[in-house]
Amino acid sequence: MDCYNYIPYIQLCVCYDKIGNKQKSYEYNELAGSVKPYDDYYIYNKNYFKNYFNDNQ
Repeated sequence: MDCYNYIPYIQLCVCYDKIGNKQKSYEYNELAGSVKPYDDYYIYNKNYFKNYFNDNQ
């Protein structure tokens, strides 16, 4: 049932990132991670946000 939770969360994560809203993008990635915590896309994004927020403090 990924089409009802995981996929929309990841898609919204990407959309918000593209328009520059990193906080909202991060929140949707975390929602995706709550559904599939070992998924490669979630883990990649988690590292992306970790680096982004550490570099922009």
